[in-house]
Amino acid sequence: MKQLSKLKYIVLLLIGLCVISCQGPEKPYFERVLDVKVSNFDLNDINVFLELEYHNPNPMGIKLDHFDVVLVANQSEVAQFKQTESTSIPAHASFNIPIDIHF
Repeated sequence: MKQLSKLKYIVLLLIGLCVISCQGPEKPYFERVLDVKVSNFDLNDINVFLELEYHNPNPMGIKLDHFDVVLVANQSEVAQFKQTESTSIPAHASFNIPIDIHF
């Protein structure tokens, strides 16, 4: 009988530990702008290249094939575009994202 009681407490302890330790992944966060280059600037076309550094706080990495970008300046949306260059995001590390913007 005591064996069964101990087993119940161990099972409850293990379930409690699983519930506490199972949290969802965190969002990668922006660290800094590494590079900004304007390659074309005229009345019809503006090309800007940005290289941004982010940090992934998660214990797993991922490969990002594409993502949507919304450029905001002074709390106003300036542009929207898709980034289609593949980026590898390592676990617990910083990574760079190149962004080529055409206005």
